[in-house]
Amino acid sequence: MIIKGTFENGHIRILSGIEQLPEGTEVLITPITHNSGANCDLENLRKFKAEMQRIASLPCQGIDDSFSGANHDQLLYGTE
Repeated sequence: MIIKGTFENGHIRILSGIEQLPEGTEVLITPITHNSGANCDLENLRKFKAEMQRIASLPCQGIDDSFSGANHDQLLYGTE
């Protein structure tokens, strides 16, 4: 979920998107400077987040993969 707001007079003013948040929900605020956010709108942020979640959900190795992570480490570092 992306919630948009602005920082004004020492306070963050939420513009929209908090209606479904339960009371006491912790939030993480990431400032977007004019330079870094110039090409970044809410739709692009949503797409970026969805892609990061898709990548994070990929398995480390396939079920049929006979070359495991342990094999990889043995090849690179040898056995002790």
